[in-house]
Amino acid sequence: MENLAKASNLRWYGHVLRREEDDALRKVLSFKMEGLRKRGRRRKTFRRQAEADIRGVGLRKEDALDQARS
Repeated sequence: MENLAKASNLRWYGHVLRREEDDALRKVLSFKMEGLRKRGRRRKTFRRQAEADIRGVGLRKEDALDQARS
């Protein structure tokens, strides 16, 4: 079940990366908050989790741009 969720997240990540640079979803993916953060551990973001899953599977970010591999 966990592998199915990871595969779905990676497909979605590839879909967002293939969008144009000025697309709203693409902008949100690379958005960085400014200012002070609360104490404690950082929250997991979708981008960080997707990039960790990509490294775990042994893919590269460029592979997400190739629809044949997605």
